[in-house]
Amino acid sequence: MPRALAQFVVALFPLVAAWDYVDNGESWVQNNLGLCAGDGEFSKQSPIDLSLEDLKPTSARKLFLKYPHFSGSLNMYHNGHSLTMTLPESYRGGVGFVADEKDLQSEDADVYRAWRMALHSPSEHTVGGRRLPLELQITHQRLTGEHSALAVVSVLFEEDPSAPSNFLTALLENGLPQEPWQEVEVAFPETRSASARGKGFDQLLRNASFFAYEGSLTTPPCETGVHWFVRVKPQLASTGQLEQLRSALERVGSSPNGNYRRQTANTTAGNVVVVGSVDFVGGDREEGTTAETDTYSKEALSVSGTSAARARETIATNAELSKVLMTDSEELKAAKSAYANAIVSENSAKATKAEATNALDLLKAKMNDTSGSVMSVHLAAEVEAAEEALALANTALAGATQEVDDAANKLVKAWRKEHTSDKRENGVAELSSTTATPTEFGSLKVATTKKPFVVGSSIEAPAPQMDPLEYPGPEVVLPHGQAANPFIEGSIAETEVSIGHHEGQATLGGFGGHGSSLRLAPNLRQLDGPTSDAYLPHRRKSLLQETSKSMRSVKGHVWSQNLRHGLLTTDAD
Repeated sequence: MPRALAQFVVALFPLVAAWDYVDNGESWVQNNLGLCAGDGEFSKQSPIDLSLEDLKPTSARKLFLKYPHFSGSLNMYHNGHSLTMTLPESYRGGVGFVADEKDLQSEDADVYRAWRMALHSPSEHTVGGRRLPLELQITHQRLTGEHSALAVVSVLFEEDPSAPSNFLTALLENGLPQEPWQEVEVAFPETRSASARGKGFDQLLRNASFFAYEGSLTTPPCETGVHWFVRVKPQLASTGQLEQLRSALERVGSSPNGNYRRQTANTTAGNVVVVGSVDFVGGDREEGTTAETDTYSKEALSVSGTSAARARETIATNAELSKVLMTDSEELKAAKSAYANAIVSENSAKATKAEATNALDLLKAKMNDTSGSVMSVHLAAEVEAAEEALALANTALAGATQEVDDAANKLVKAWRKEHTSDKRENGVAELSSTTATPTEFGSLKVATTKKPFVVGSSIEAPAPQMDPLEYPGPEVVLPHGQAANPFIEGSIAETEVSIGHHEGQATLGGFGGHGSSLRLAPNLRQLDGPTSDAYLPHRRKSLLQETSKSMRSVKGHVWSQNLRHGLLTTDAD
């Protein structure tokens, strides 16, 4: 690569962080970063709130899982935005979202292969308005059809002081990366014991049902057409484990709120359905039915208590509900103000009750110490008046508490209306399998249609459209086609990982010393490294197109292994 061209590229994409989590993604929208603004056909933005109410499973398709236990070591690294691991090409695991097992081996099978894991604390998706302590996201790429289409399988974690997660134990065993691009070895032992098997990420996905919907990546440039499968029932982790990850990810994301993207007000992602799963590992066919959904829903609702209590908990655990934002609608702003005023009134009523209680206690104590009859009669009258005052204070507090409960419910409903595609008065997204099912999973990344696409229907997908984003730098091409399908056992050699036009030179994931293997960016089409923000995909512009063409047209220069660290150098200057 000529030095002049390299200098031009560096000038075009300055080596500074293009985005962060300081405001949890609000600036991505304001600065029109990639597709994050969610305008027009790119409005299905993730994350979203996953409602626990009116859950209605679908049997039109199932999620077929094949995640063999990974034995070996991976690099967990700090990329300035998250703690991440890239899976090696030797690992053949993934999912298929089809109606029947036989469909997994068809040439256009809706099958995705796992390549990357990332951690977010607190969770990006909320459940019933509640943000959980941690979310693990496993990113997959489709193997057939529109090869660059993505799917993300997500697992949420819930706190339980007495139930540490074996998987998180493995992650934390050698400490966590503290500085950008620092790496730590994570060892996953062979499956010779139950405790060893429990340390694998595959164990997090067994016997499960999943929320399923179409959305986007939650990191810039927020590519749409991403198929999300979020496990309905969170996995348990100890307080200490979650605190270590929370602290580390706050530093990684440079935000006191953590490294999550705030749900956007104008997203049209939603139409969530719940699907069961079938586990293929070891030749077994362990089926995770959607019964888990019913169990978790009842448990979660019973623990949370009444509707008002759940609404208060939602507000207490969601930072964006505690302040009025410029992007809020007038209805939401009014609801937030009403709730804040109701809280002030309730606090005042609590203070009044405390004063009345204290006054009554003092009078009763004084009366017990008084022996004179005249004084006793006088104090008795005062005690009676104090009791009446306390009764009035209790009544006032009950009224104030009711006002807070009403305001809390209205606020949560107003917030949910703006964070789901459903705009009905109660703000709860409909999950009916006939009127609110997602468009067919596996449709092309940027394709849109005004017709409802029912899961399992025969409506044809729209014609392919040009990718709206330009991807600077060398493109990563991952193994694809039938030979790369985890559900097909055979001797056909699969395609190799390639960077740019040079096939077979890349080694993904694994651990063999610092910098010995490549890291994948969230979109799985680019490398992750110190300069990866400089190569952040942008909407197509003629200048970027010409620059990319020029870079690809340079011949006789092989990208050096410095690209494994994202450096703009070559073996031949």
